[in-house]
Amino acid sequence: MPFRIRGLFARSSSDGATVGPARTPGDGGDLNASPMPVILISFNRGEMLNKVVDGYRKQNVAVEIFVHDNGSDDPDTISILRKLEQEGVVVFRREKITSADELDLVDETVQSVFRDRPPAPYAVSDCDVSIAESSPATLATYLRFLEEMPDIECAGPMLRIDDVPATYALYYAMLNRHVLQFWGKEPQVRSIDGAEVGYLPAPIDTTLAVYRAGAPYRRLRKGVRLYQPYAARHLDWYPEEHEVAYRASTNGSRISSWSNPARERFNRYVPLQYSTYQDVVVGAHGEIDVVRRPINDDHNVSTERLLNLMDEVREHLLPTRAGILGSTSLWESCKGVLEVGLGASERLSFEVFAVQDGRWACFVTALTEALVPTLAAAGLEVGGAAKYFVCFFNAGERGIPAGDEVARAIDDVLARVVPA
Repeated sequence: MPFRIRGLFARSSSDGATVGPARTPGDGGDLNASPMPVILISFNRGEMLNKVVDGYRKQNVAVEIFVHDNGSDDPDTISILRKLEQEGVVVFRREKITSADELDLVDETVQSVFRDRPPAPYAVSDCDVSIAESSPATLATYLRFLEEMPDIECAGPMLRIDDVPATYALYYAMLNRHVLQFWGKEPQVRSIDGAEVGYLPAPIDTTLAVYRAGAPYRRLRKGVRLYQPYAARHLDWYPEEHEVAYRASTNGSRISSWSNPARERFNRYVPLQYSTYQDVVVGAHGEIDVVRRPINDDHNVSTERLLNLMDEVREHLLPTRAGILGSTSLWESCKGVLEVGLGASERLSFEVFAVQDGRWACFVTALTEALVPTLAAAGLEVGGAAKYFVCFFNAGERGIPAGDEVARAIDDVLARVVPA
């Protein structure tokens, strides 16, 4: 392997503060002798692409940048691609793709890159995943993990969630998914060149990863994701910093999960299902501690208070709807639920939960298929499969909506769907 990646560096803690001259992998000693190919997958993300390229140029591992462009048609991106070519970056211009499965075609570019050079480790990444603020030894440490763990196929970063703004339109949806898949799991620790590094065994999609020499590129390889200071930022989650690039993606795209208006509309009512996540902190002497961090959430309503709200709603409705009202309950400790029975086998569910803009939302769901046309005919906005949006509520002094206000909204829906 042509990379020498052992040495000493000042190390950063999980929150970004430098904590002292603890040991870390990678000093970049003779790394410039054989640059590592880095293939960036591009589509209408010129502004982000610029930042991502700059991040690689700060690494201790010498790199050679290539761009696999999937038919960008945004004028700013086309201009930036030309500028990168003038700087020596090779751009492979490909056709537009219509599904995530076609991302495996990036292997055609990988094979082209290595057509006239011997096999060597290489990196592939989306052009919206940045290591500009990560340790300069980030790529070197990924390479060392490939050396030390022969059973993995790739190594890359955890995607930071600690500094994502709560104003991001998909903030709750992003947190739910990434805490479930990654940040809710127990970090592991491995000593690399005498330095402790936090990591998580996990597959890697098109997010940044370093792959073994001679391995064809394929998504969802068995890998490890490293915590700070070797984590990365997913720039799509910071739209206020990259508004133009954020909006450049195709509306309704099946490829991008995070950066188009159709996904925002579909996920804008998602409740936050977690209050904490697991992270690692690097001590003054390089030791790793696992910590549980709170999630930025301004509701902080106990499950008991939420259940009391639903009981209060039911009490307000009882004088006129006693015959159809069922029990109140909680679902996933984040949704208050009131069930309604309209017959022997026809049931509705009203759900009340906090949403990320400081308000609360109410939805009604058809629990039996026969009621779907009835709800559709009631003129309610579709919010998902068999789910319809009722209205928003503002939180009162208790941090929850007023019970009588929620009851009036539910009563209005019932008046539309229950035969007179």
